[in-house]
Amino acid sequence: MKACRIDRLYDLRETIAVAVFEGVEYPWEVLPKIKDFIIELGNSPEAQLYNLMYDIGEKENVADRYPEVAKDMADRIAEILKSSQTR
Repeated sequence: MKACRIDRLYDLRETIAVAVFEGVEYPWEVLPKIKDFIIELGNSPEAQLYNLMYDIGEKENVADRYPEVAKDMADRIAEILKSSQTR
């Protein structure tokens, strides 16, 4: 099969897709990367809570250890998203 470089099909400059498709020869090669990318954007179905004081890379999700804090933060975010202004 002839290589179909994704950057020849679409202009990905200045998009978040640049990092995902970097060095990819075939579009399906990004599938393992996309799973991690979607979770990184916060679209994971499970609650996410990180102690940024000790885990700046957000590697250890502590939501299961502190469910009340995770729920409080989720409620706060929901209120912010419902309001017409964030400040």
